Amino acid sequence: MTQNNMSGNEMSMVASCDATDCRYNQERQCHAGQIQVGSQGGMAQCMTYDPQGEGSGMSDQPGRGSDM
Repeated sequence: MTQNNMSGNEMSMVASCDATDCRYNQERQCHAGQIQVGSQGGMAQCMTYDPQGEGSGMSDQPGRGSDM
């Protein structure tokens, strides 16, 4: 599942995000242009999660999952 496509500097429609170590998280708000959500063990996971310092550049490629 992906979120609606967005352009420019718009924020995603995620209400809040507790993954404060994600490079897209600023003050508990998601600043990824779009997110991918997966499911593991009956729990939704953000597949766009990318810990600060682990991604290369500022690509929008999904990282490893994180609980939402």
